[in-house]
Amino acid sequence: PRMAPGPGPPLVLVLIFSSIYIQRVSGVDDSTLEGYGFSIIHEEMLKDSNRTDAYRHFIVENSAYFKDKIVADLGCGLGLMSLLSAQVGAKKVYCIEGSGIANAARSIVSKNGMEGVVEVIQGRIEETHIPEGYVDIIISEW
Repeated sequence: PRMAPGPGPPLVLVLIFSSIYIQRVSGVDDSTLEGYGFSIIHEEMLKDSNRTDAYRHFIVENSAYFKDKIVADLGCGLGLMSLLSAQVGAKKVYCIEGSGIANAARSIVSKNGMEGVVEVIQGRIEETHIPEGYVDIIISEW
């Protein structure tokens, strides 16, 4: 996604809660992406209440930054941060996921009635096209 037009770059939220830090995004191959396609990994992350509550708290407490903005959630997994962004007033959220778990994210978005705001895109981040040509906020868990 291209940077937002205007006086400054988009707000970038990189939330580091993982014990694994990937230093070279360009070095991530398809097998790494598919490792995140297994639901057991995402189940474990959702069961981590400290992690989930921290995301919820941060997004809700900073909801003014999200109001009427275009958000890209990079490596969205099941779409937790995408849904939270939509709930606090984001105009559009692109939930971008490279693995097959994107199908589960689509289902979750649908069951939460957020299809009009959250769009799940399965594919590599660097190959993703955002119709608006820019985003205001980039969120990601690394």
